Amino acid sequence: MRETVFILTATFMILWNAMPSEGASTRGERRKRKEIYALFEHATNAANSGQYLEAKEYYERALPLCLKLFGEEHPDTAASLSNLGNVYYKLGDYSKAKETHERALAN
Repeated sequence: MRETVFILTATFMILWNAMPSEGASTRGERRKRKEIYALFEHATNAANSGQYLEAKEYYERALPLCLKLFGEEHPDTAASLSNLGNVYYKLGDYSKAKETHERALAN
């Protein structure tokens, strides 16, 4: 079940590695992309180990960075929101999971 719940994270990381650094022309932007990638990697590892509180912390740290670097309507921001929603669901916070998934789908 964990593998299917966090499939968007794996997809995000695959796409991340395949994409050129479009839009990341400055050193600061490239550094932020690397930071987001590292947070997603830690979150995925934590979630796949059943450590959902730890995963939540990493996803919550990644989301504002995604919003700032990519904007609200970017697919990577949607993936960040979706993964956070998955963690809320696993933690039993269904209202927050629903709200977060709806926000991801609105992108």
